[in-house]
Amino acid sequence: GYNYALDGQLISEDEFFTEEGITEILPQLLTEEFERYPMTAKIPHFQTQIIPNGNFKLSPKGIIYMYDAGEIADAQHGILRITLPWDKVEDILQ
Repeated sequence: GYNYALDGQLISEDEFFTEEGITEILPQLLTEEFERYPMTAKIPHFQTQIIPNGNFKLSPKGIIYMYDAGEIADAQHGILRITLPWDKVEDILQ
């Protein structure tokens, strides 16, 4: 998915999050949420940490990262979504 500002301009991770947020904090949060959520907790993932992939959307609950089938886990699990609640990401927003 693509994210757009109110003026119609495309928003990237670099514009939305701090550099430290992208490189250090988001991988930790994505991995924790993936392993905590009952629907995905039992799915083995490929990496020691799940890294942000630029494919995110905004929702009232938080930021939802979407991973294509086979991107972070076996393709049989399909598209995987990880929601990061706003209160967990507010300190890394620009």
